[in-house]
Amino acid sequence: MKRIVVREHGAPGVMKLEEVELGHPGPNEIKVRNHAIGVNYTDVYTRQGNETYLSKKNEEIEPFTPGKEGAGIVLEIGESVKRFKPGDRVVYVQSFGAYGEYHIVKESRTLPLPESLSFEIAASNTLRGLTAHFLMHYTYPVRKGEIVLVHAATGGVGSILTQWIKSKGATVIGTVDSDDKKETARQLGADFVINTLTEDVAAKVSEYTDGKKCHVVFDGLGKAVAEASLNSLRRFGYYVNYGMVTGSIHLDLWDLAVYGSLYATFGDLKHHEDDYDKLSSMAKDYFTAITDGTIHIEPPVQLSLAEAPKAHELLESNKRIGTVILIP
Repeated sequence: MKRIVVREHGAPGVMKLEEVELGHPGPNEIKVRNHAIGVNYTDVYTRQGNETYLSKKNEEIEPFTPGKEGAGIVLEIGESVKRFKPGDRVVYVQSFGAYGEYHIVKESRTLPLPESLSFEIAASNTLRGLTAHFLMHYTYPVRKGEIVLVHAATGGVGSILTQWIKSKGATVIGTVDSDDKKETARQLGADFVINTLTEDVAAKVSEYTDGKKCHVVFDGLGKAVAEASLNSLRRFGYYVNYGMVTGSIHLDLWDLAVYGSLYATFGDLKHHEDDYDKLSSMAKDYFTAITDGTIHIEPPVQLSLAEAPKAHELLESNKRIGTVILIP
């Protein structure tokens, strides 16, 4: 079968399409024929050699295949698999090595895919949707009437947060990095939109809220907006980070006191996914929100498996709105 293989960390061109053998699933494993494969920023980080996202931290790497999510049809099941059978439509998450025609995944990371959702939508947005779910339901349960700042409001997770939080009756202040994206953010449900590159985020938040500021900030950007985020929070507010695209954040606990006895945390899906019933329930909530129109997902950009380097270039350019998938 064909599979993307990385033999050295570096630019997108280090990803090569190769012919490899894939065996049979072991106990509690499933072999899936991929119909669509999600492309995420964490794939970029592992390709680059970002130590935060590597399971092994050494200079000489073993060849690996990027990718953590995809959707397709079950071809074969291993011993003790009880929830799935050959022919089932599924989506899987947090399963390293997805960039290939086939993938062997753990049953515990596989979810049933309803007929109402396409493989393309599922592969492009399930990880993002699950991330948005735990952030706004578990990390900080957003309530009606609250004021929420969502950074990168037109991005993968940000666009879902913006729509879902708005549906809860909260006020959403979204940020973008260009004026071209402002109207898109408004269409997603943002009540106010701020350009982080040309406007003072904290000053605008204060203006839009009559000085009351926000109850919570959801930030997947990191360093570039960290200080503005803290300055945008009211006393006892919550700073929730879930990604550091622009660089790492180093907070002193005393800083939280200075900014108003704030709370700060980093949310990670891996701390929720080990409970399969919880993961399944989160996915069901998210899929329902798509099918009932609460959340609108734009069709992803589709590229062939061989075009994986181009997919990463698109992500790193930060010029697109929406998601990218690979079609084997």
